[in-house]
Amino acid sequence: MIRLIRRGNKAGIFALLLGVAGLGLLSHRALQAVGPPSRSSAVALGVRGGGGGPGKGERPDAGNIVRQGFPARAADPKDLTKSDSAWEIEWEITNPANRPGFSPASSSVLKITSAKFMYKDKTGKARWITVLRNLELGELFVPYDPGNPQYKDVAGQRFWITVADPKLLGPACVAPGEVLRSSNKLMDKKVFKEVHDDGLRWLADTSAKGPDKGRRGEKLILWSIFYGANYRYLIEYGFSDDGVITPRVGATARNHLPRRADEGDVHLHVAGWMFDPDLGDPANPAIGGPEQNEVSLVRRVPRNPGVANGQYRVSVTPFNPGPGGQATSGSAQWVAEEFTTLRIQSLTRKNGTAPAYPTAYDLIPIRFGSARGFPPGRTFDFANKDFWVTNRVVGAPRFVNVPDYVGTPARPLGGKPVTVWHSAALWHVPRTEDFGGPDGRSNTQGVALTAWASFMLRPRNLHDGTPLYSR
Repeated sequence: MIRLIRRGNKAGIFALLLGVAGLGLLSHRALQAVGPPSRSSAVALGVRGGGGGPGKGERPDAGNIVRQGFPARAADPKDLTKSDSAWEIEWEITNPANRPGFSPASSSVLKITSAKFMYKDKTGKARWITVLRNLELGELFVPYDPGNPQYKDVAGQRFWITVADPKLLGPACVAPGEVLRSSNKLMDKKVFKEVHDDGLRWLADTSAKGPDKGRRGEKLILWSIFYGANYRYLIEYGFSDDGVITPRVGATARNHLPRRADEGDVHLHVAGWMFDPDLGDPANPAIGGPEQNEVSLVRRVPRNPGVANGQYRVSVTPFNPGPGGQATSGSAQWVAEEFTTLRIQSLTRKNGTAPAYPTAYDLIPIRFGSARGFPPGRTFDFANKDFWVTNRVVGAPRFVNVPDYVGTPARPLGGKPVTVWHSAALWHVPRTEDFGGPDGRSNTQGVALTAWASFMLRPRNLHDGTPLYSR
């Protein structure tokens, strides 16, 4: 039996299995009756994003700026250089006109337009780095294990960011949370800001008898709620006091129908992230910048391949090396045994040690596993591969189209701004904790607990020593 379900301005078709195998898989959301508007051919390779130092330059909206110093209790947002470290974050909501009953464009997401970090060098002088621009969740691909259905909740739907409910704010661990205001009414009161304890940042032994000396870390969190029919996605960005950025997305839902005995409701959530690395000094364009970076793959490999002697070395190679050995646009897969890491390293910016080391940021996956086994080719390669690097894409790039941005033949990356694409998958195998009722199968008496897909951007040779350390 086919049943048409309408919710707001969406229409969906669910195939209900009434004792007949192979009629289709029950959807976890309403299918979109009409697809997103056609993508403009203006999407191209080039430079995107604004410039300028902290408090300056192009912004998506005059009110969409968060300035947070650490320690948070003593921070002065008007002068972040008084803090030990700090972040200045510019944010926006894409396609902000999307709302219940009216969604003229593909799904809205919370986007970080610019992330600038302040730290102190060995002399105590404040220094700034623009870590990245245009960090956003480019896709939420939800394929079910039987092979059908398969959803693209960003490019293939017209969902929106919900109005933030202050009751959902976390406790005021080190600073009170708030719902952010914006002068753009379409973005106003849709983003949560929290500042939390982040565990021990470091611990140093003083003697065998102790006590050890340590420092608690702190983290700024910006997050919002993505409406995805019965699903709610929590789009979250963490900015730690040591310069680490941790994007993640959490999936939670009220299931449409009771738990299935045949496990036909098992599925993936593949989060596709994209961003433009920078590594420049916002106050001094001569120091670093997006045109002055190189991209490499870092791997832990055996010193003697084929010999199991426990001896390893660090392999650093250009990303997708071309005929001359230079890094080129393309893709790579994460290999668990190799601890595969993507490195964006400045060719000009260095720290203050002697000798000085080049500054870099490492993209470190945090994974349940990897999405594999989809038909090869441009339709599904965005999910089959874990890392992509292309020349910078301007306009309105879509994660599902990343194979098109690579180019044929692959394009050299040296001396040009790039866009980095990364997918992080989680596997949802329904369990009684996702339902309710006496038999643990009721979709109306329980909800699916939040599960997270994430990755980390960690600085390398940015600081002159252990950050926030004092003897």
